[in-house]
Amino acid sequence: MGFLISQILGTVLSNFIISRKINHAYAELFPLKAYSLTKEDKKRLIQSTVGGMGQKIGSIVVNNTNNLFIASFVSLSVTGIYSSYMMIITGLSVVISQFVNAITATIGHRVVDNNKKRMIELFDRHQFLTLGIAFISAEALINLTTPFVKVWLGSEFALDSLSVYLIAVNYFINIVRLSFLSFIQAMGLFKMSGLKSIFEAVINLIGCLVALVIFKSGINGLLFVTLVINLLLNVFSESYIVYKYGIHAEMPKKFLVKFICVVGYLVGCGMLISYISELLFNGQNIDTFLLRCVFTLFCSVILYMPITAHSDNLKYFFNYFRKNLLMRKEREEA
Repeated sequence: MGFLISQILGTVLSNFIISRKINHAYAELFPLKAYSLTKEDKKRLIQSTVGGMGQKIGSIVVNNTNNLFIASFVSLSVTGIYSSYMMIITGLSVVISQFVNAITATIGHRVVDNNKKRMIELFDRHQFLTLGIAFISAEALINLTTPFVKVWLGSEFALDSLSVYLIAVNYFINIVRLSFLSFIQAMGLFKMSGLKSIFEAVINLIGCLVALVIFKSGINGLLFVTLVINLLLNVFSESYIVYKYGIHAEMPKKFLVKFICVVGYLVGCGMLISYISELLFNGQNIDTFLLRCVFTLFCSVILYMPITAHSDNLKYFFNYFRKNLLMRKEREEA
């Protein structure tokens, strides 16, 4: 209770300090006493706030109820094992989220420019970058999480392969979704995404209960339900919201089908890398694990190339990083 209360007080205090600092630094831009919002502005603000709350509530319900379900309908020991895996997943997700969310301000500038062509171009590049990060890191989770847990905690704390694949694919989808969510946030499309999130939470709760109570499918049934909802509801609806209400462009045909194909390719590559890794690095020590890390990273990058070989975004990022390296080299020589 003390820890939770300190979190709440810390958040409130930091928000208060930031608000005071912003009001002081930009006092000429915010004449708060002399300005009042119009009815239309208030309406939009309330809708965005309620939508944002709905998005957060839906996300919390979906991502934080699995432990309760597993403890209630499977076993407490499996909950502990699952939590060990999720600790790794959560840590990696937080790092990647910070990197992806840092680009949100740039998206906001493009929204202000109101250039449809540049918005579509930026969205494609953002998706390309997020997909690459998600693919390589998900392959690492598929092939390295269980060996790491075995070295860290022991073989008795390892999940079966199917559970690991389901966890990794859900992680992959959630990382790719960061691209959609960044644009939804930058464009202020909280109303539609908030309603979707509440609906998602309700469907997820019902689906998990059906999988656990009626089909008694255990942790894999729980993860499979979340995977299906992520694919059929989140990926499709969030991309549709961005295209329809944000960019005001037609959503690419067979978008969801292509995404499912990428997920299938991810799983196939994971099985291939895992099979070869078991033959080459079948051991439970630090040295073997480090060799497996290098091998998995190398194979993940190579296997990701066929997806991006035809993309203009690959050339763009290659030229972008090369240009920045040359500029840095010239500055150092100067």
